[in-house]
Amino acid sequence: MLKILWMSHRDDEIIVPPIEEQNALAVPEVTADDIWDMALAGVLSENSRRTYKQAMVNFAAFLISKTGREIPDDTVEILRIATALLPSVKFQHVVEYREALRISGLKNSTINVRLSAIHSMFKRMRRLKMIDENPADPELVQRMRVSNVSTTEGLSSEEAETLLRICHEEGTLRGKRDMALFAVMMHNGLRRSEVVQLNVHSFKKVNKTPTYTLILKGGKTITIEFIGPVWEAIKRWLESANIRSGPVFRRVHKTHFGRETVQEKRLTPSGVYDIIRTRTKEAGIEKNIHPHSMRHTYATLALLAGVPIQEVQISMGHSNTDTTFRYYRAVEQVGRSPARSIKLEWPDGCQEE
Repeated sequence: MLKILWMSHRDDEIIVPPIEEQNALAVPEVTADDIWDMALAGVLSENSRRTYKQAMVNFAAFLISKTGREIPDDTVEILRIATALLPSVKFQHVVEYREALRISGLKNSTINVRLSAIHSMFKRMRRLKMIDENPADPELVQRMRVSNVSTTEGLSSEEAETLLRICHEEGTLRGKRDMALFAVMMHNGLRRSEVVQLNVHSFKKVNKTPTYTLILKGGKTITIEFIGPVWEAIKRWLESANIRSGPVFRRVHKTHFGRETVQEKRLTPSGVYDIIRTRTKEAGIEKNIHPHSMRHTYATLALLAGVPIQEVQISMGHSNTDTTFRYYRAVEQVGRSPARSIKLEWPDGCQEE
């Protein structure tokens, strides 16, 4: 059975019009899959595409539930039935959907992602003149407020050093791979979906500096550079694994006899997650560290080192500095208060012993 992620909800202050099934959309040759895939236009990350698709199915099931019909178990059938309901969707329905998701306990950031997916789909439909207005427009459906402080736990500089050291001291192929992986993630702020896409042939040197041009989330293109120690970690891994072309980061298989073999297959995003969980446990780090924690570590350590926030923003592909500043948590600003620069003559007995 399909799991519906909302609870029954009725906002008495909002008059919600009925959802009616239409005979056909304005462009009949467009299939149901084409309609719902409109939300994926420009979404390059496989993880983001998966998230958007899940949002589409969830919203489609919500629309069907508003008609009183039984929701099918089959995803394709859900989208097919809901396609005929799309022209009847008003902003009140999207508001009701947002509130239902909120009551179900989803995080505000997750709700906003689902609203963004819906907005993207209706935006494309409007451009094709299939509907008159976008019922998920932010001016009509307010987004959920998200805290300006990141709740993700990052690594301190000492913890990051410990993680690199245990991989280095292990001396195995797996250790060299993991050290190179952590070095790139912590010094370049890449997402796991981006770091696994690195290919050997795409490395280039600009003024003797190793670089890599990467397409980030949202289609932005950026050229990153690798500092000396990071590049050395990458080279040690590639040379030890005898990798001359193809994916940089790959799976390492260990036989029953303890021999390590490097596979042709590219390391997956879930594989990166497993590596991080395993290595942080080995390092005795009790924080809830996951792939995004590495990105958080990059931003936080760079900002604490005095790197201008605009430079960190550009390197991470953020649209504005507000997103970047969320990583700069108050707990990590202890000892940096402007109060330390204020020099006053204090009465006797008030000075710190």
